[in-house]
Amino acid sequence: MINKSIRQVSVIASAALFSLQLSAQAPQTYKHAGEYIDYINKQMANVNKKYVKFQSTSAHSSKERKARRDFNNLLEEVQKSEGNIRTMPPYNSNRAFRDSAAAYFKLYNIILQKDYNKVVDMQEIADQSYDLMEAYFTARDIVSDKLASQSEMINVELKKFGAANNVNIIEGSDDSDIGKMMKKIGEVNHYYDPIYLNFFKVYKQYAYLSDALASKNVGSIEQNKNTLQQFATEALTKINSFGSFKGDNSLVTSSKKLIENYLKFANEKVQPQLDFLIADENFKKLDAEMKKKTTRTKADIDNFNNEVANFNKLVAKSNEAGAFNNNVINPSLDNFNKAVANFFSSYIPVY
Repeated sequence: MINKSIRQVSVIASAALFSLQLSAQAPQTYKHAGEYIDYINKQMANVNKKYVKFQSTSAHSSKERKARRDFNNLLEEVQKSEGNIRTMPPYNSNRAFRDSAAAYFKLYNIILQKDYNKVVDMQEIADQSYDLMEAYFTARDIVSDKLASQSEMINVELKKFGAANNVNIIEGSDDSDIGKMMKKIGEVNHYYDPIYLNFFKVYKQYAYLSDALASKNVGSIEQNKNTLQQFATEALTKINSFGSFKGDNSLVTSSKKLIENYLKFANEKVQPQLDFLIADENFKKLDAEMKKKTTRTKADIDNFNNEVANFNKLVAKSNEAGAFNNNVINPSLDNFNKAVANFFSSYIPVY
């Protein structure tokens, strides 16, 4: 029985804007352009807080209901922010900056309700194959890129707005607590994703081989064994390139050990089971022939007994090989899953 693997899912991160200054509901007049910018910043800051809260809950709580609640809170905040910005009047007849920010939140809303839910739907079927899992990661990245592109449009309009209203826009990183948390979340996911895909390709191939063994299809067993050997060897060649995360090598170490065990299974534990399946077919034929004989010579009996002894030896070797899954692979898969859970728990900020 193959244990279900663990993976973490991240929603796209909302990009932080500029300096933050909290204000109340959208005023209809603004004393200066900086106040106008600060109000839009407040909307972005509020959304970013909800985003970090959702990511924190996803990483530190096993309760799906809490994560869904925080996701809904994020969605509501995005919708509220779009509404707040759309009620803002133009500033000195300039609508472009306000409209670009409103378009950003509109896109964010669409992404959360449509594209993100599509990604979640893909996540539910992604376990079925490596190609589907890779497509899931790609779809999630495309969703993130959409939002990043719209965020850049805000920055373009901001610079124009600043130039038109004598406001000096200083570019720089977001050093707020929320900004730092969002950066950490991005770093964690960026490091984890390729390690998981590298593992998952081998994991699925092992599952296909296990299915072939269960169905006793000799041709399929041979084919899937060879493919597992290839995938595991490629994964082990690639795995050291991932390095460590802030000195933490737990994901690389645990996934490497697991992949090594998959390769060992393919190299050493499949052939005894194949030998047994072939011997089992031959023994059934021999047994049927013996039962047909009305008289049996001593040579017939000796030959049959020898085959029984050899068959029993193959049964023992096959059982030993089959136990490798429960005794070695499952524990190493559990260790990898624990390493993943600990990794996200350790590096996704608590908020």
